[in-house]
Amino acid sequence: MPDGTSDGLDDLIGSLGAGRRRASRLDEPSTDSTAETEAERSDALDDLIRAAGAQARSAPEVDTGEPKRRWARALSLSFAGIAVSGAITEAVGASQVVSHSGTAALAVVWPLAALGLLGIALLQAKYIDRVARLPMLVGLCLGYAAAYGVALVLLVSHAPTTVTFGLAWLLADQMNYLLPLMIWALAADVFTAGQGVTVFPSISRWLFVGQVSGLGIATIAPSILGSSDSSLGWLLVLPPVVCVGVAIFLPRRLRDATASAGHGRSETTRESLKETVSFIGALPAFRWMLIMSLAVVSAGAIVEFGFLDIARQHFTTAGSFQTLYAGTALIGIVLCWAVQTFATTKLLQRRGVEKVLQLLPLFALVGAALLAVAGAANQIVLAVAATLVWRLPRWSADASARQTALATIPDERRARSSLLIDLVPVALGFIVVAIPIGLSRLMGNTWIAPLVAVLLAVAAVAAGRRVGSTWDDTQLSYRLKRRKRLG
Repeated sequence: MPDGTSDGLDDLIGSLGAGRRRASRLDEPSTDSTAETEAERSDALDDLIRAAGAQARSAPEVDTGEPKRRWARALSLSFAGIAVSGAITEAVGASQVVSHSGTAALAVVWPLAALGLLGIALLQAKYIDRVARLPMLVGLCLGYAAAYGVALVLLVSHAPTTVTFGLAWLLADQMNYLLPLMIWALAADVFTAGQGVTVFPSISRWLFVGQVSGLGIATIAPSILGSSDSSLGWLLVLPPVVCVGVAIFLPRRLRDATASAGHGRSETTRESLKETVSFIGALPAFRWMLIMSLAVVSAGAIVEFGFLDIARQHFTTAGSFQTLYAGTALIGIVLCWAVQTFATTKLLQRRGVEKVLQLLPLFALVGAALLAVAGAANQIVLAVAATLVWRLPRWSADASARQTALATIPDERRARSSLLIDLVPVALGFIVVAIPIGLSRLMGNTWIAPLVAVLLAVAAVAAGRRVGSTWDDTQLSYRLKRRKRLG
């Protein structure tokens, strides 16, 4: 073959080989371009994972248990502080008002307290799920601290006892019902319903620690400070200090927790209330829970009135009445703490939320029956037993079951739903109880109020059974948060 032809063929073969080698190199991963592409893909995938609420692959390993323990401790201590304040305020306010004005004053004080609760509830219904949860709680704490300041000014200026301590009693209702409800709503933001089965009973035990401490102080205060109105009134210095402390402490400890930021929509109070009622009405179990709450809280309020009425006949001075009132409450709180510590979690896990919710109406029925006997025999021991029977599940298993159930409601609706199910029945119960109190006083019959309490408790038992029968179907509703359902 001629040399020129051979050289041309060699050149052609060489160029083809080079082309194949270049094509092969294009198919092979390039070190620089591939690393950059993979990094971009990894970052995009991590963004999707974070958006779903999970930890990104590239994120360093962190101990998620420690922040949750810190959040639980912060909520627990806040509950304890609020409980101390509420227990002291209620013991001082109730003993002073009843000892000076008699139990007939309850027909006025309790409805006024109810109107105050309803007013705050309606105001909160407009804003509670609209704005960020934590700043609203801080504002409430500071507002109540200012209200306690007014009560202390009235005490110093020697205003009428009923006015000063009537205001204190009104504040006690806010501390015992509204502020704990707000903290529970915040806790339900921070923890899921599944975590709540174990975390909520642990947190609520600190309510008992606070209540025991507050009631212990109120019980021994008359023997240390004396029984005069002014000396016992100075116990009201502690609550505003606690309120300011919670307002400063809680946001710092929950700085990295997930709390509701609010839906941000502008709504009138009427629109917000209508939407909440419609939402609860579309969930059968929660609708029956609301009806059950209205009946059982009204029955319990009558039991409380019967206890106070009989106690007033046996203990006539403010100091002795405060010792009995706070001492009875102290015994009840210790019993509730024991139930909460050793039984509530097991009951929730073994029997389920819907079964535990049915306990309070049964205990209220027993308490109302005991009160009827105590009223007929004028027996203070039976009256104490009646109120303890009613309070036992109310502040232990029932409280945890309610908060666990409410944790299944979406964040943007939960606080308003809590107001409707937990707070409104208390307020209406205080108003309803004025009717049998008035009838008992006008007719001079002590059995009228207990009879009404028995009838209301029976209605609550029937409503509780409907809660149980509709619970499973309600948990399948699309209106509930899927990750928090308890079915």
